[in-house]
Amino acid sequence: QSQFEQVRRQVTRTEQPVVIADAEGRIILANQAFARLVGDERSRLRWVDDLPSIFADPDHMRAILKDLVTRRRTWRGEQTLVSQDAPRPMMLRVDPVLSAPDFVLGFVLLFNDLTERRAVDEARRDFQQQIVRRHRLPAVPLDGRDDLIFRNLLHAVVGNAQLAALEIADGVDLADIPAKLEAVRSSVD
Repeated sequence: QSQFEQVRRQVTRTEQPVVIADAEGRIILANQAFARLVGDERSRLRWVDDLPSIFADPDHMRAILKDLVTRRRTWRGEQTLVSQDAPRPMMLRVDPVLSAPDFVLGFVLLFNDLTERRAVDEARRDFQQQIVRRHRLPAVPLDGRDDLIFRNLLHAVVGNAQLAALEIADGVDLADIPAKLEAVRSSVD
């Protein structure tokens, strides 16, 4: 009980959506981050068996959760959550909590929203494509010396922009990354 209370305090404070169920599959804790994710659907989610209804592929999710409850199988993967706003790609981790090899205390489900990460990946791809497409070297060379200076300068600008984009894309604040990449692309132009 003491360990559960400690976990409850930690789960309640975290910004990561978390659901904890007892050994029978009854949801005993769903934090506020999870509530924000599922909105009004939260009120009808009382059992692990109720969770598939919030996913785009409920049959696949039902099979995953059945394996979790009946076979104590851990699972990690991507699922699309049907949210009140729009479908959200989620990295989902489901784990049994064991106190002995065959004794299950309960189950933990951790949700990680991939929406911002996907937007960052798309912004980085767009950045790379635009930089390469827009700043190709001209097919017709300029006169010797000017052509060499121009090519070296363009190569340096584009190369530095690509390095900046890599560094920006590895940033922690995902929401700002697409705007920062666009600012670098604009500067290169």
